[in-house]
Amino acid sequence: MAITDVRVSECFSYINDVDKRKFKVEIISELASDLRNKGVSVYYGDTSLLLAKTGVVALLQPSFELAIDTNVEAFLKIVSKEGFKAYQIKVDVNLSNGTTEGSFYSNIQFMDIEPNIYDCIITDNVGSDLANVEVLVKYYSPGVSLSLINEKHNKRYPFVDFEYDETLEVWRSQVVVDKSIGKCHEELSFSIIGEYIGEELPCTSEWSARIDLDETLNGVCMNTNWQKNLNIFWDDVSNDSLRDLQMTKKTGYLLATFYAPVATTTNYSLMTRMQTERGALLPPVSICAIQARINKDANTTAIDGTDDFVAVWAGNSTGKFKIYVRKLKATSTGIEPYKLQEIDISGANGDYTCPRIIYNPVSKLLLATWVSTVEKKIQGVFLDPDSLEKMSYDFDISTDIYAGYNNSNLELGTATTENIVLMNHGDKVVIGYLEKVGELKFLSIGKPSGGTPPISVMAPYSRAQMGKFHAVLDELTNSIMLVYVLGQDIYGDKIRVFAYEGAETYAATKLSSTSIGSPSFPYINKAATAQEDYEFHVAWTSSSLGAYFNRFDTNFFAIDAELRVNEQGAGNMYPKLIASDSEIAMLFQATRFNTVALKGQGILSYVKSRS
Repeated sequence: MAITDVRVSECFSYINDVDKRKFKVEIISELASDLRNKGVSVYYGDTSLLLAKTGVVALLQPSFELAIDTNVEAFLKIVSKEGFKAYQIKVDVNLSNGTTEGSFYSNIQFMDIEPNIYDCIITDNVGSDLANVEVLVKYYSPGVSLSLINEKHNKRYPFVDFEYDETLEVWRSQVVVDKSIGKCHEELSFSIIGEYIGEELPCTSEWSARIDLDETLNGVCMNTNWQKNLNIFWDDVSNDSLRDLQMTKKTGYLLATFYAPVATTTNYSLMTRMQTERGALLPPVSICAIQARINKDANTTAIDGTDDFVAVWAGNSTGKFKIYVRKLKATSTGIEPYKLQEIDISGANGDYTCPRIIYNPVSKLLLATWVSTVEKKIQGVFLDPDSLEKMSYDFDISTDIYAGYNNSNLELGTATTENIVLMNHGDKVVIGYLEKVGELKFLSIGKPSGGTPPISVMAPYSRAQMGKFHAVLDELTNSIMLVYVLGQDIYGDKIRVFAYEGAETYAATKLSSTSIGSPSFPYINKAATAQEDYEFHVAWTSSSLGAYFNRFDTNFFAIDAELRVNEQGAGNMYPKLIASDSEIAMLFQATRFNTVALKGQGILSYVKSRS
């Protein structure tokens, strides 16, 4: 008879501890005599690497410990490279005549081998938005998952494509971190987390680790050098009218979109002019490929981490107004569309107007909205930011809207009462619009599920005789920062709307310092600061007295003295604001640059430092 099995204990062996560097071997046979004049040799799997042996002895014990004392250095190198895994051990039963009676296999786990984050090297690329973080891991195996995380901004960077360093005997991998996730000069803290997600191991598959890195990175500052003070942004003999202002998220290109007559025709198009982050003004380009009788009411949104932007507008090339969307990119040499022409995203039931669009960086989706003048309701659709493919059904947002929206000639950009605002709140989008004159409604639109997004009603806001309004959302205080015209003044109100009907509101604050000049078209922009809180920039115009601007904190307390520009000018209307980390830009429409008449109806810019 012969030996029927040889087993090596799964959970006994150590490899780094010399005193415990052993195998525990159990031999199974039918008769005790089957163990006479035999020995064993232990190998690493089917390789020729011998790890231990007994030699042929008169009587082999059925259970014994066997020191790993052969080719130790070579095997240590293998373990260092193959890491946290099951190791196949082969035991040959040797006879006295030099032959082998049989071979038996066991899978074991070394009890002192588990992944160890040996080092982490951060290389900050000065002058770049990017930094490299390299991790060095001892005893890594493909079943080990490691990631760099920033919990505050909910960012995870998985380490992949590990390479083995023969000299240090560690595995190396690196990730590229986008520092622009943080605000200007914000200290970004990171941790490395790891867990085992591979196949079940013989003893324990449980392993996890977390290391908080001592070294931090600084958030990227969007420092621009736009043309300072009051300047002519665009002027020709046409009567051009400002509609939208945007800044690209990566480089800080300034993009002003305006409504412009098409030369030698009675048509109107939409043009965008870019000022680079260094202040170079480039020629305007049409964002519309399809020439309509009228293309109007443009609105744009910038895509995070890129210099891409998406524009939406209403055009009547088919005879009725439809809603069109187009993706473009800004470069140092100008603006380029991604596709030959725009995409129609609205229906076929009458006129569709009042388009608005926003990119949500959490859901990574675009939301476009518009008004159906025939159906008398606000509608919307979610879009993929790359392909502009619809990611939801067209859906109704509200069927109870102010009658003024149901006019195919309406433009939100020039209307003195109507407006629609979209604001991000986590992975949701909040929409604000008029139900009646003086009565605002806010709704929260969730990420689409099964083709249709959930819509939640939020608290309304009412103020008798309220005129044109605009709003942004302060997610740090869960408040909507609302500005509006009331009589001869501009007011600001902080609305706590994320609770229930009749939620908390604060007393409205008068923002304008004087009650003259028929102020109009208030506009508010949210800007990050070095501190946790945001600051809020508010602009408005008086056709005869100039354009006004001021900075406010989260309670609408003024940070600076009120600023008035182009006070000797005329035709001041439709102000827009944008801010980098170093500058604030206000653009507005005018017919005079102080006392100097423009060629037509042009666009002026005023830029000031934030310091």
